[in-house]
Amino acid sequence: GTFSTDGLAGGLSVPDGGYYYLTANLNNNTWTATKTTWGIIGDATPGGWNTDTPLSYDIVNQVWKVSANMLSNGSFKFRANNAWAIDFGIDNAGKLQYADNPFLGYTAGLNNLSVATNGSYTITLDLHVPGKYTYTLHKN
Repeated sequence: GTFSTDGLAGGLSVPDGGYYYLTANLNNNTWTATKTTWGIIGDATPGGWNTDTPLSYDIVNQVWKVSANMLSNGSFKFRANNAWAIDFGIDNAGKLQYADNPFLGYTAGLNNLSVATNGSYTITLDLHVPGKYTYTLHKN
């Protein structure tokens, strides 16, 4: 959609509740809202590279979480909506970065995530501070 820079203009809205990835282009006053659910995918996860393992949204802590049996000889990524349109890898410093993003494009050279040893992990994805996304891997 489009938006106005008039401070008295009405607000923006989305069609229904949920967790959204929002973009705004200040050059042409356009915006997008993509409803997202998050999961992990990769040969370290229960679903392998074929099936996402869904994360659940923890509304109190504003994070996405899952407890899953993970394999240390594989790797994984976080991705939205069971698709390779919005997903994260990690940079050489271990920080989450968009690997694919419809607004920002593709980022080459990012690594997949991994766990140190086989076992059950609670995996948390924290997206509530824009541009400072984090994750934790806690062995249960």
